[in-house]
Amino acid sequence: MSAAGAHLLEAESVVAGYVPDLPIVHGVSLGVATGEILVILGPNGAGKSTLVKSLAGVVPMFGGRVRLAGEEITGTPAHRLSARGVGFVPQTGNVFTSLTVDENLRIGGYLLKSGLREQLDAAYARFPDLAQRRRHAGHALSGGQRQMLAIARALMTAPRLLLLDEPSAGLSPLMVSEVFAQVRKIADSGIAVLMVEQNVKAGLRIADRGLILVNGRAAHTGAAAQLSNDPLIAQLYLGKHAAPPAAHAAAGVAS
Repeated sequence: MSAAGAHLLEAESVVAGYVPDLPIVHGVSLGVATGEILVILGPNGAGKSTLVKSLAGVVPMFGGRVRLAGEEITGTPAHRLSARGVGFVPQTGNVFTSLTVDENLRIGGYLLKSGLREQLDAAYARFPDLAQRRRHAGHALSGGQRQMLAIARALMTAPRLLLLDEPSAGLSPLMVSEVFAQVRKIADSGIAVLMVEQNVKAGLRIADRGLILVNGRAAHTGAAAQLSNDPLIAQLYLGKHAAPPAAHAAAGVAS
């Protein structure tokens, strides 16, 4: 796994939610380096998805600052963030089911002024399953294939930062392993990845660091291996999704 360097994404004291007087995220700070995966974990209702959506420009921020490569992006709307090198994959509604794989990818590259063919070739090389199904409509794909299509589409503009909201949701253990293997390869290619995940074991297995949210606040942060093997953290914050240290050591790739 890649070691963290200077942070590409820096978020300071983020306050976010849907109603100004009732924020869901309360002063969370984080940083993600190029080539690094930071996974956001925590109980249901902790504000994980709200946090990543606020960083993606689709949920209002009421306080705090966000910088990308040192440049202020606080409050920048989603379409402008895309042009500045931020890719976002929401948990649901992340592909156009009536369009083909190829059409979905072309829409993902709509900001490109040149090089669309090269980006398409790169997407199909990265996701051979999609290359075999490029003429298939989105509704004909499996859940895992749709998730890979959503990620491939977000990569069409060659982002520096990829935001993922629960990429394993609804997938079989085998597909979780395949999707997460791709996410790790994406980070290793030099892209910073911030990922919200409910599948604690699988998320920590591929991540470099983890951040645990509780009631909209950062409760713990640390190296993924440290969080994975801390029985107190597992008991207090990760519930039935976490395993005791011995079980982690014996676990396979799929979870």
